[in-house]
Amino acid sequence: MYSKNIPIDYGVQMIFSTIPNQEGIDFEAKIEDSHFRHYKDKVDDNSSNFLYKPLKFYMLGDYDVLYISLINNFKFSHRLFIPKRRNTDNEEHEDLVYTGHSFQSYSGLSLNEKYKTEQLFKNGTNTDYIGVINLKLNNGLLIGNGLTFIEAVHNFIKCEMKERNISFFLVQTFSWFELSLVVFLELPNQLKELVKILRNAKFEILVDYQDSLKNNSLYNSFFEKNQKRIYETSIFSDTHTSFGFNEKLINNFDESDKNRNKYKNIKLNTEIQWHVKPGHINQLIDEIRGIPGFENHFELDQQRLILGKSDYLIQEKLGNVLCNIDLLRILINKRPKANELYKHCRRIRSYVFFEENSRETRSVVTNSNNSEPVKPFLWGEKLDGLGISAKTIRGVEKNLKSLKVSRHIRIKILKVITYYNNGIQDPILFPYFLDFKVFTNNLIETIGKEFDTAEKRKTQVRIIEKRLDENIKIFQRGYHVRFLNGYYFENMSNFNLDFNSSIQQLLSSYGTLVYEYGKSFNLSGKYAPIILLNDIDTISTHLAINYSVHHLTSPEFVFSTISKEILNSIKFHDEEVGFLILEFNNNIEKIKTEINESYLDEMIDSKLFNVMYFIIDCVRLGVRFNFNFKLFEYWFWTYNFQNATLFNSNGTFNEERLRMEMLRLRTVMDFFNIEDEMKCPSNDIYTNWDRHQDKIKIISKKVVKSIKALEVNYLNKETKTNIKITYLEKIHRIIFEYFQNFDLGKSFRKNNKDIIDREKHSKDIGVILNLNYISEKHSLRELVMDKLYILYSDTEFNELYKIERLMHQLLTNFYQKNKKLVTSLNRDWKKGNIIKEFNVLYKDILFPVDQTGGVFFADTENANIYFRENAKSLLQIIDFSLKNKKRFIEENLNEANR
Repeated sequence: MYSKNIPIDYGVQMIFSTIPNQEGIDFEAKIEDSHFRHYKDKVDDNSSNFLYKPLKFYMLGDYDVLYISLINNFKFSHRLFIPKRRNTDNEEHEDLVYTGHSFQSYSGLSLNEKYKTEQLFKNGTNTDYIGVINLKLNNGLLIGNGLTFIEAVHNFIKCEMKERNISFFLVQTFSWFELSLVVFLELPNQLKELVKILRNAKFEILVDYQDSLKNNSLYNSFFEKNQKRIYETSIFSDTHTSFGFNEKLINNFDESDKNRNKYKNIKLNTEIQWHVKPGHINQLIDEIRGIPGFENHFELDQQRLILGKSDYLIQEKLGNVLCNIDLLRILINKRPKANELYKHCRRIRSYVFFEENSRETRSVVTNSNNSEPVKPFLWGEKLDGLGISAKTIRGVEKNLKSLKVSRHIRIKILKVITYYNNGIQDPILFPYFLDFKVFTNNLIETIGKEFDTAEKRKTQVRIIEKRLDENIKIFQRGYHVRFLNGYYFENMSNFNLDFNSSIQQLLSSYGTLVYEYGKSFNLSGKYAPIILLNDIDTISTHLAINYSVHHLTSPEFVFSTISKEILNSIKFHDEEVGFLILEFNNNIEKIKTEINESYLDEMIDSKLFNVMYFIIDCVRLGVRFNFNFKLFEYWFWTYNFQNATLFNSNGTFNEERLRMEMLRLRTVMDFFNIEDEMKCPSNDIYTNWDRHQDKIKIISKKVVKSIKALEVNYLNKETKTNIKITYLEKIHRIIFEYFQNFDLGKSFRKNNKDIIDREKHSKDIGVILNLNYISEKHSLRELVMDKLYILYSDTEFNELYKIERLMHQLLTNFYQKNKKLVTSLNRDWKKGNIIKEFNVLYKDILFPVDQTGGVFFADTENANIYFRENAKSLLQIIDFSLKNKKRFIEENLNEANR
């Protein structure tokens, strides 16, 4: 399916919400109008009547209503989920309606066939009941296999649903569970049977995939001596199930005796928990008695007080569907008396339970040589090796005490280690806490080094504590996101300010990508920054990389900057690179005197020019953009123009930052002797651009001349020595061997004017490195990369090769679809609204850049194209992460066992 390059056409947003009971506010009508319909009116050009048109179901349990919406932009999933009302004075203005509701949501990708998906959301479903089963896949099978295992499970689910003639909708989520299965049921009891089937499903069922899945799985490492045990392992490690009703049944319920008797005879065991206000139980009973027909459902004289809560359980007489239909209709005001009930109780919850006498099949294998069953697999026995040992923790505490670190910092450090241990030994969620393994090891090593050098260095305790506190804050922010959005708190309202929809898988997948890609820069296994969200600036350090939450679902912005974020950390790990920067900075006064330009002096003093940025940009041009300067230039400005921190409050690009960015780009051009004029990327900045470009050009040439005079020729001296880009070295060696007999000379320069001349810069960069480029038609590069893939069969290289290729393809694809020009979105400065008259200009390109962050689409088709490309990229990133996690776990377990 998606692993075979069939596109994912749509995203999905699922929102579970309570319905607040407040007089004068129709929560459902307002949320459906403002959150869904109004958004659809703004972004959909009526070419589709299924996008942002949610399926609606009334649910039993912690939440009252479920909205399932088909989307083509993940920004929708992070919008404020609160009802609004249209302002009577201004149709474009909306007022918030504050209500006491809570909600949980998650988003993902629709795995159903396109046609069936569109028909479902166009026409809805006529079945009375719905089940939502959230499925956490077995990590022992998922890790190492990635998308192939998800594909196998998808096919298994399809076969089971077809055999039982049950319609379903399957979502691959970004949350802590990988799959969410929505089933449309004729009878409630069908849900019980499905849950049993899924919970009893063993690996041996996946016949068509068994050999490759077994060999690549993490279990293959654990069960080396007894691989038959893999066949008896469960496909799923956790299931969480919800039950609900089609809104058509509840809203249009036929109150005739015949219809009521029909649903009265359908069995459904539920417990209804009433959160009763103290002293109000008798009044509540009286209100229930006063609702015609409703009082017959309960044993009103047999209330039970539930221990641990000040709540009551009023026993139902007969468990049936009708009781719950009546209750839901009362709560959503389809029958009177709802407000009267809420005078005496704060909340009402219904829990479903099915009678079940049979046992789930056992997950143990009988040893053929004796009748005793083999011990069941316990994750803790393996995951313990990924944790921090008690001996190491005692050593950390001793060192902190010896260093005179304050008690409150010491306790926080011990909590960091303890919380990491708790997370990494959770058999369900441990893949998301692997992100902290290297971070925690580095923290312990740092404390050890401080202790070892304490007597000689005599460092102030305050300085040590500030370093430790930085680690503590980063850990707390990263751990908070991953822990609070796991199954521990799934019934709590989502209170994260960065996002509504849980995104553990994306955070962890990008963490793996940065870690593995960072190793290509010889940052060894000690470089593993925590992926954090939404600092005002995305400046990265050796401890953390900050991304906008919207960039996680717009991977082109991550791809275009990933090498920059990694290179920002090199100065912390590479003393010689740090020395080069120090050498330049030590000579800065001499350089300023030689150049003799007050314009430059001002920029240096204002920190608008930094030689580290110059070094990073030069390496980015070669490593990330393969010396295609036009491609580099496009993404350089595209990223800047959607970065709100670079603008003034009146909507103009900040002039000081513009000068800084112009000089950064110009110095790269001059270092590589690119003769083209640097063109203004947008008419919006032309006045300031024109004012500074001549002076920037003069200064840049002098700066580059000074850099070369100081022999801070970073690319020439360091690419082959200090920053040993192991992945690139493999590429370069094979390219050189493969093309050494080819004369690319004249035809290369003639057909690739945007690409740097390889002969002119053979001394500066190396002729081998220069051959790794992207041509206009990709033909030469594709030939080279395919040759590499064949010659290098080791998994690590091939997986990184796929990601490298994916990044180049996506960046080049969007560059070409945007006519190789940066286009800015036009907004009305006073209102902040998009000026619709300019939309016609955006239809010939894929997207203009939005100054408030991200991109904008002029029509639905462009949004769909963008979504499909990014969905494919996100799946490949997740796949890459799951496969590389296996090697990471194996390496760390082997090290722990030495």
